[in-house]
Amino acid sequence: MNLRDYQFQPRILPTAAVGLALPLLLGLGVWQLDRAGEKKTLAADLERLRQLSPLELNAANADTSIPAHRQLSVTGVFETERQIYLENRRQGNRVGYQVITPLRLEGSELRLMVNRGWVPAEGRQPPPAPAPSTEVRVEGFTTKPQPPAVALGEPSQWGRSWPYFTIEDYAAREPIPLLPVLLLQSPESPHGFLRNWPQERPNPMMHLGYAIQWFAFALIAAVIYLRLSFERKEPEAP
Repeated sequence: MNLRDYQFQPRILPTAAVGLALPLLLGLGVWQLDRAGEKKTLAADLERLRQLSPLELNAANADTSIPAHRQLSVTGVFETERQIYLENRRQGNRVGYQVITPLRLEGSELRLMVNRGWVPAEGRQPPPAPAPSTEVRVEGFTTKPQPPAVALGEPSQWGRSWPYFTIEDYAAREPIPLLPVLLLQSPESPHGFLRNWPQERPNPMMHLGYAIQWFAFALIAAVIYLRLSFERKEPEAP
């Protein structure tokens, strides 16, 4: 094809369509690149936090900001009368509960919520999940649980069995001073149940792949537009 035999004749509808589509597609590609950068930074932060020695949490330093994914070691007393159960949690083919119990810090009125692990369901009611009545030492790593996209009723109506857990929902129900994180008790720490926590591994490559797709769509749209906008010249009259 000889380009000298064609002339650029843009049409109104294709021009309007590509004028809307290209900024959108390119913007989505740039957004995915930004997400990839965020995931790369998060992965580096998580690795750094995992390499740190466990933070000795006590009444003196409990008011400091505690990030998510931080290893903690804390001494206190479990308050089983205030514990709740997260329902419909699976381990393999079995259904059960995760047990979340407040731990009152040694020498303080502050409580740290501890997910002590999974127990199998036994009938309609949550099974017993005892804990020592004396001071214990607990280790694990922190997380900040988020609510689902759709809220499921009011915590005041859930009783002991909850569909999900957030610090804010628990604080609204129990008027006690709470730390703003949940501790996932480590498998090696005693006084817990089955603990097989998934390790968060941010994947920046996934977002890079999405970015390439959006840029490819933008390129295809531009090529189609150019193909529709070039027309063969009429032959000149002799």
